[in-house]
Amino acid sequence: KIGGSTTNEKNSFSNCGIGVLASEYSHALLQNNTISKTAGIGSYSGSNYQGRFGIKLVNSGNVIYTCNQNAISNIHYGIWYAQNEAANIICDFNSNSIGTNDSRETCNAGIYLIGRGNYDAKTVDIAVEGNNLYDVWNGIQVLNFKNSSSIHIRNNPSIVLRKADFAHYGILVTDCRNVMISDNTDIHS
Repeated sequence: KIGGSTTNEKNSFSNCGIGVLASEYSHALLQNNTISKTAGIGSYSGSNYQGRFGIKLVNSGNVIYTCNQNAISNIHYGIWYAQNEAANIICDFNSNSIGTNDSRETCNAGIYLIGRGNYDAKTVDIAVEGNNLYDVWNGIQVLNFKNSSSIHIRNNPSIVLRKADFAHYGILVTDCRNVMISDNTDIHS
């Protein structure tokens, strides 16, 4: 448990390479945390990755992750989740606020979720709902959950993309099955 179910159980992380890393946990609650990087501090390899990941989740077994109501600012990847082996997956990424508040900063992806990329996954239920993403290059990216039971990307009230002269996406889903994208009411750059 990192943070908690009430705002009295919150954490604040600033200027970290990775705000929160949960690796190989079967159950994780990451909620009501504030993760930020001071504008102007580098977020590249030569600067020890300050501000590289807000929340980074990595797992190869069965997981139940609840990653809700976090505030993440000036971080290169807001929430980044990688599932490395076939397993039962139940994840909620709901009601987070992720973005940048300074033109010197970049958020490559607000929420980035990547699966193993094969067909032998068991149960995969992922919800990405109610998130506000602002001044990001890519809003929500979901890749390689080829045997998912359900992936819901819905009711995200705002995905505001930074203007750029290259391809960037409000919502990008690649090589996934059983995806429902609906009621994301304000996606624009």
